[in-house]
Amino acid sequence: VDPVVVESGAAADDTVGWSTATTVAEASKTVFVGETVMWTWNDGLQHNVVSGLRGSPSAGVLFTSGGPSLTGAFSVTFTQPGAFDYFCQVHIWMRGVITVVEGEFG
Repeated sequence: VDPVVVESGAAADDTVGWSTATTVAEASKTVFVGETVMWTWNDGLQHNVVSGLRGSPSAGVLFTSGGPSLTGAFSVTFTQPGAFDYFCQVHIWMRGVITVVEGEFG
């Protein structure tokens, strides 16, 4: 079973407002297994969402929103517990981690 499912248009349980002003703390969320996180951006700059750590061979393997774009909305449902790092390819300081824990959601 894959630890994540990329879902276009899925209802979000938590949202990350993804911009150059977003801090690592704001970009880092804790959610329950089965919950969906949506990233949205519309700050006039190009962004994307890529799983993993910058420079890692596994970057983008679990999920990616595709190439950078000026506006976007991207959703991932996390189906297994764990810590899932992610970053923006364009802005080196834009990064966060989604921590997924067992428990009830909703």
